[in-house]
Amino acid sequence: MPDAADWDGDGRTDLIVGNADGHVLFHRNVGTDAAPRFMPGVPLRVRGEPIHVQPGYVSIRLSLPCLRHTVATAVATALD
Repeated sequence: MPDAADWDGDGRTDLIVGNADGHVLFHRNVGTDAAPRFMPGVPLRVRGEPIHVQPGYVSIRLSLPCLRHTVATAVATALD
């Protein structure tokens, strides 16, 4: 399920999307919120490693602010 928010701080709504291969991608909106135009997805990384989610039972306990901070940091890294 995509998560729409202003992930890069430019005032436009971007997308974070997981794909069927288990990768988490950042799609930057270079249009407007009224007429969005999303760039091709950039894989998000944490500590230099791509975020990859595999099927199966995984128990992760992160608060929503912690999770958003982790993803926002990955977005900032992807834009560098």
